[in-house]
Amino acid sequence: MNKKLIAIDVDRTLLKSDHTVSDRTRQLLSDLTDAGHIVVIATGRILSSARAVKEQLGLDISYVGCNGATIYDHIEKQVMADALDKDVVLKILDIFQKHDIYHHYYTEDVIYANRLAHTAKRFKVYEGTTTSVKHVKDIIIEEDLKTTLDDNIVYKFGIFEDDWLARRYESGHIEVDGN
Repeated sequence: MNKKLIAIDVDRTLLKSDHTVSDRTRQLLSDLTDAGHIVVIATGRILSSARAVKEQLGLDISYVGCNGATIYDHIEKQVMADALDKDVVLKILDIFQKHDIYHHYYTEDVIYANRLAHTAKRFKVYEGTTTSVKHVKDIIIEEDLKTTLDDNIVYKFGIFEDDWLARRYESGHIEVDGN
């Protein structure tokens, strides 16, 4: 038998609209791993969220987070981490600030945003925890994100025009909790 590598995206692919994996999908992936194939979760999500999806499956599989910036094997050993260079991050932050663009960056389990705008609101937990954000340790709002870089490793940026996102939300193309 030829082993196959099966890489699966998370949102709107592996997960149902309620952010859970169906029993049928879980069984299929289990059968594939039992047959010797390699199943990998590959997502743009923050690393802790990718790990939570792996735990939901209950399988010893590898996972890729932050759009490929981090890779962990089936026994939770970090195989690769490709963080953004700090000097590059500082230059990017200068451009965002100059143009007053909403932005956030991801560490392994925290999101840092320059303001609590529409995009950050869908991650922020106000009362209790929602399914879509429960594996994000925190979201930190700081106008000048350069002040947060000393102890942080940046894996990914998110930049959005909040008016555009607000229009998409109002038209029903996206929901505020990330569904």
